[in-house]
Amino acid sequence: MGAFVAMLAGMQIGSGSPLQGVPVPPPAIAGAARAAPRAPLQAYITPFDRPLSVPRDQWMKVRVKLTIGPYGRITDCMVEQSSGSEALDAATCMTLVRRARFTPAQASDGNPVADVRVQEIEWPPE
Repeated sequence: MGAFVAMLAGMQIGSGSPLQGVPVPPPAIAGAARAAPRAPLQAYITPFDRPLSVPRDQWMKVRVKLTIGPYGRITDCMVEQSSGSEALDAATCMTLVRRARFTPAQASDGNPVADVRVQEIEWPPE
């Protein structure tokens, strides 16, 4: 798992992106229904997921862009706004990819399709 965390920690942070803060459009297929998380995404994050290297007395936020595949699993996670801690950013993506499940987006013909969602995850102090 160390290599996976290292890969996530090396993700490109989108804070300099010209698209930062731009709302994500709905699926490109007319009449499509958006992917919906089966539980609030914040509920997938626990205090035990916070890396030991990250101060526990600070309120921190990470904004991520999630790609949800047609089977309801996150297929890509990109940090759009960093918490200021690469370890916490990586833990956010790793935890969501591992735990979060979605009801897939559906095209107007009822077939499942991929979707994109931007979500802010908060890490409260302990």
